[in-house]
Amino acid sequence: MIVLAVAIALCGYAYAGYPGLLVLLGARARRRGPITVVRRLPRVSVVLPVYNEAAVVAETLEAILALDYPSSQLQVLVISDASTDGTDAIVGTFASRGVQLVRQDERRGKTAAENAAWHYLDGEIILCTDASVRLEKGALRALVAEFEDPTVGVASGRDVSVSRMESGANPGES
Repeated sequence: MIVLAVAIALCGYAYAGYPGLLVLLGARARRRGPITVVRRLPRVSVVLPVYNEAAVVAETLEAILALDYPSSQLQVLVISDASTDGTDAIVGTFASRGVQLVRQDERRGKTAAENAAWHYLDGEIILCTDASVRLEKGALRALVAEFEDPTVGVASGRDVSVSRMESGANPGES
């Protein structure tokens, strides 16, 4: 009987208690309001794992380099997962603008590429993105502003894949 009561209580918490707690915490955060002034701009490392993204990687890098953020505080690291379509050569043309390329000789997947990046990163904040995502000019400052709150350890934006938009899909659809 006790086991059944504990099981019901855990299920109740999982389906009602935890979501309710998130709603309350979200309401508290909204009352506090967004942080709009960033006191300092920390170094940010942007990680871009790619595999055969020659069709979009230049445009993606241009968008990253056009962010409203000081280039001296920005590290852009592209991890090529053994691309075979010329992606690496395209990324190489951005080296003079501070873009770093790390090539994996063997295809091991996105997660392995992201894990390989950790050895090269020097930013206080790490931004992981994809070649099909275009960051808005002010997105990085807005993201960094969230870290002004010492209780924030992770922040995320809503990304819209360029390939989904080009195919006519709704940005909110999965």
